[in-house]
Amino acid sequence: MTGFMFFVSWILGLCTILVFTSNLGINFSKITLPGILLLFIIIFQYLGFPILYFRLDNYRAEFVTDQEILLKTYFINFLCIFFLLLGNWIAGLSSQAFSNSKRRACDKSSHSRLTGGQRAVIWLIGAVCLIALIAYVSKVGFFNLAIMAAIGIAADISPELARSQMTNALAGGGYGWYQLFMQKLMLFIYLIFLAEFLRGEKRAMLGTLFFGCALSFSLLMTGEKGLIAFAILASFFVHAIIRARGRIVTRLTAAVTIALVFGLAFLYSISYGGRDIFSSISLVASRTLTGSLQASYHYVEVFPIQEGFLLGMSFPNPGGILPFEPYLLTQKMIDFVDPATSSRGVVGSMPTIFWGEMYANFSILGVVVSSVFVGFMLSMANFLVCRMAGGSIGVALFSWLTVHYANLSITGLTPFILDPPLWIVCSTAILLRLLGAYRRRPWITS
Repeated sequence: MTGFMFFVSWILGLCTILVFTSNLGINFSKITLPGILLLFIIIFQYLGFPILYFRLDNYRAEFVTDQEILLKTYFINFLCIFFLLLGNWIAGLSSQAFSNSKRRACDKSSHSRLTGGQRAVIWLIGAVCLIALIAYVSKVGFFNLAIMAAIGIAADISPELARSQMTNALAGGGYGWYQLFMQKLMLFIYLIFLAEFLRGEKRAMLGTLFFGCALSFSLLMTGEKGLIAFAILASFFVHAIIRARGRIVTRLTAAVTIALVFGLAFLYSISYGGRDIFSSISLVASRTLTGSLQASYHYVEVFPIQEGFLLGMSFPNPGGILPFEPYLLTQKMIDFVDPATSSRGVVGSMPTIFWGEMYANFSILGVVVSSVFVGFMLSMANFLVCRMAGGSIGVALFSWLTVHYANLSITGLTPFILDPPLWIVCSTAILLRLLGAYRRRPWITS
């Protein structure tokens, strides 16, 4: 395929996607679970194809060398988007009411104030998150944090190695459980306070500032820049739902995007010493448009040519109840692509969009089935949460779910199968809603 033919097909493909999404009622100016995921897939997995095809990024060009594999990756990505939309359409057929509801954002504007009991429980849960953060920092050591290595305080270790020792190679393991409380659940608590504050509840300012600062430190200390961006986006979604009835305002979106780019560029300039702001901005653009896309290319490159299809071996095996040892897919992938990573003592990983793992296990069939499933489930979840959402807790939950499932654009599907963060956050939201409903029963006096 010539470069001109590829570029024309890329443009036509993008136009086709936009036409299909419009006909299905998905509006990118409104916040919905399937809409935001699809938007992120287009950004992370589609827009960067011309950059890789025409070798415009010198760093990526060293790794992406086979145009035939790249075109196959392009085809699989297009299949993924098409079957995501098909899953969304199937969900819309469940009832006419649902079909109408998915065309609007979660824009509940009703505001029932949090009761004293709800506020007390929220602060208590926030305190548990803070204890988890303190315990984690104590375990790692304050001067062993990746952010300390990045700014030069821990000069005897590189930021890359420090981040590895804090996450994948954490002594004794268990980083996922620390992360659940000190980042995932704390983000939800922060969003509740932010929603209350944006609704005019001045008493929520203290909680917003306190947990906002604690969450910022929790995200910055590991140097995981993507998590910081997603937390900022969750805050943006809360603001859009409350102040703009779920619509994405162009001016505010532009301001947030510019702030994100410069903020991430600043973090990159710290993490990779010697970079000026312009090269850091270029790195942000490269990571955004081609980083995850390059990983998708390598999944297609490795399976099944270098490694046979896994047939479910990368799926979780809790407690070893099944007779197989899980294949550590993301860690194996970084070893395939960059074997020097492990020689530096770094336990790295290379995740990509959810279809990458399904392709590595079940070839194209895995891509098709998983895409329909994700499109269907997110559409149903969007309908159910929007029907039940109301007040600050509902707005915070919907915003949290939006960024939670947007991660499917850059990570595998298996973390979402058991998904402890989802169960913990949803259980917390239900507990708070039940507590508020109980306190407001007419025969209970305050």
